[in-house]
This record gives sequence, C-alpha cells and structure tokens, in this order.
Amino acid sequence: ARWEYSWSSDGDKIAVIHQGDVWILPAQKGNPIQLTKTKESETLPKWAPHREMIAYLAEIEQGKHILRVISSSTGEIKKTMMDNSGLYGYAWSPNGKRLVAASEDMITVTSFPENETRSVIDRNLEGLFSASGFCWLPDGKSFAFIGQKGREAPTRIYVVPAEGGKMTELAADDDDWKDWVYVSPDGKWISYDAEGWIKNRPESSIWE
Repeated sequence: ARWEYSWSSDGDKIAVIHQGDVWILPAQKGNPIQLTKTKESETLPKWAPHREMIAYLAEIEQGKHILRVISSSTGEIKKTMMDNSGLYGYAWSPNGKRLVAASEDMITVTSFPENETRSVIDRNLEGLFSASGFCWLPDGKSFAFIGQKGREAPTRIYVVPAEGGKMTELAADDDDWKDWVYVSPDGKWISYDAEGWIKNRPESSIWE
C-alpha cells in the first residue's frame, strides 16, 4: 500500500514498513537496514526532503497513535508527539526543516534541528472535528489540509500560514467527501480527490 513506503528525495533509498518496523532498502545494491525495533505497529513513513530524518506513525493502543521522527541513518528518536488524527495527519515542509502535524487538540509546526513545537491552530477553538491530508505550498510559508467541523459536516479544504493566522477555506461549494490534497509546483492551484453520491436507476427506467 502507498502508506507503507517512502522514497528518499535523491532516489537512492526507500523507507518501508516490514513486519511493523521501519527498514531502509537501497534502490540498487546493498543490504536492508532495520531502523526501528519496537512492539508497536508502525505505518506511514515519510522521508524528509533533505534525507536526514524519517517520520512515521506508531499505534500504541487501538486507534491511538504517536508520531515519531527518527534519524534516517541511525534510527535515533528526534521527536515524539501524540497524534489522534489517524493516517495522513502530518507533512514535511519543502526544505524538510519543519513538520506540520495534527494532535487531538492542536495543529502544530515543529522546527528542526531546533526541535521546537509551536501551536498554529486550536482545533477546539476552530471546531475542527478532523484534520488530515496535510501538504505544504511550495514556498514553505503555508500548508493546506482537509478539515471537518463536526462529525456530520462536509469536509473542506483550508490553507493556513505556517506562522499561524486565519484559515482560508477553499471549495466551499463542494460538499463531497475530500481526500488527498495536491498543490501545483507554482503554488497557484490545489487539486483534490472527492467522492460523492451518484444517482442511478434501473436500466429500464427513464432519466428525468
């Protein structure tokens, strides 16, 4: 599955999940290297663009996750934080020096190598029931994500300055369920996957 592996930016290595741990596989020659060895079930590895760190989710209890950042060469843990957003609840900035992540109460941005975490959005204050599908705009100044204000509310796309500020809502006229936000290389366009109900009838009926 696509959430079980991640290529390094130079294309030389792949981070994969094998039997619940993170491994590094060379693209050409060399032996696999096991980076983690835990009792947790790990998933969704994401290699930082500068290749020095890898982030992944680890399920510590059923439905309860932590987000870890480790060295891609030694497996040393650089950062651990709670994550209750499920899959796709975090993303690296284009230069790999910042990581946006969603916890149960906040959306935060962590800076590396300073290892400083700052709250950007208070989910309770904004009424965000869910926040996922994070991606950064190419200039690294803002990020986009899919949010839902209430369990039965439609999903929306929001863009937020990385330093904090007002959430800008996009595609407000589309109530379909949204997944997978993609930003164009120039940062001018955002595309997304959406799924909605389709009205259909038996073959013999007449369409209005």
